[in-house]
Amino acid sequence: ALVHAYGAAFDNPDLVAACVVGDGEAETGPLAASWHSSRFINPARDGAVLPFLGESVILVIDPRATGAVLHTADDALPGVPRLTLHLGLPHEAGAEQARDAVQSWLQRQARRVFDERCAVFAARLGVRMRRLVLSSAGTRWGSAGADGTIRLNWRLVHFAPAVIDYVVAHELAHLREMNHSAAFWDVVRSVVPGYEQARASLRDCVLPPID
Repeated sequence: ALVHAYGAAFDNPDLVAACVVGDGEAETGPLAASWHSSRFINPARDGAVLPFLGESVILVIDPRATGAVLHTADDALPGVPRLTLHLGLPHEAGAEQARDAVQSWLQRQARRVFDERCAVFAARLGVRMRRLVLSSAGTRWGSAGADGTIRLNWRLVHFAPAVIDYVVAHELAHLREMNHSAAFWDVVRSVVPGYEQARASLRDCVLPPID
């Protein structure tokens, strides 16, 4: 019953759906409904689900929105993404339009988050970053130049903040140790204890295509 009510509300955003839930379903219903949630998302209209800062975000075509607007539902069912990104596009918008809108939004968020975290870790490490550049490198998450330029792959914004912090700290640490010596890793560890877990996450990840 809960799954049917959940689907009805997804298909009709203005509908107020009520559901009588039995004792057993009160425990298992929310999780079961979340497993089936993707069935109620129309890929032609609502796009896909993408990670953002370690959380799943449902993409929604919403002609009422201006630009791209992130909505948060703090009362979402367990297992159901609480974030929806409303794209101000007509329902007949093509996949390319949606992709461009999502990528532009993600890159703006990446710039905002990276600027904030670079400022924090530069201060902690006592280094000066002269310039931050967003990268689209296919095989590198970041790099540091001797001139103080830090390049970070914008797709890091898909990951949880702890992973972003590791990459930021890693590249800024190169402004003190331009190598991967034991001394370098000691610098990283001084600001990101237990960085090994974040490093492993990057090695094991499979990023979703933006298309």
